[in-house]
Amino acid sequence: MANVHLFNPENDVALGYWKNCFTLSPLVRSLHGDGASLPMWYASAGDFVFDPQASATPEWYGEAARRFGLDVTVEGCVPSGLKGVPWGCVPSASGNRRRGSGPGEDGASQTVEPSPADC
Repeated sequence: MANVHLFNPENDVALGYWKNCFTLSPLVRSLHGDGASLPMWYASAGDFVFDPQASATPEWYGEAARRFGLDVTVEGCVPSGLKGVPWGCVPSASGNRRRGSGPGEDGASQTVEPSPADC
């Protein structure tokens, strides 16, 4: 089964802040669009690369794939039946993280963090 690849610098920023909500800087938002084609260089043959802007430059993707022998599909929407491969888990992905920390049921201080199973 093919994997879905997405260049997502927002995830790295979210990991750094480790908060449920924050505002991305214009630079990070710009980086997302500028780097959207990067996964086509490390995706395996037959994999799928998600780029919301792909429909604006289909000729560029086709030419890059032809010149460099890349066997990936680049589209602006993800077809069903493909498997995403996450590599980082941020608090907003799980819904299980409490803001800050506080007393647990036994009175001890605790902070609930998402587990990989939550992501």
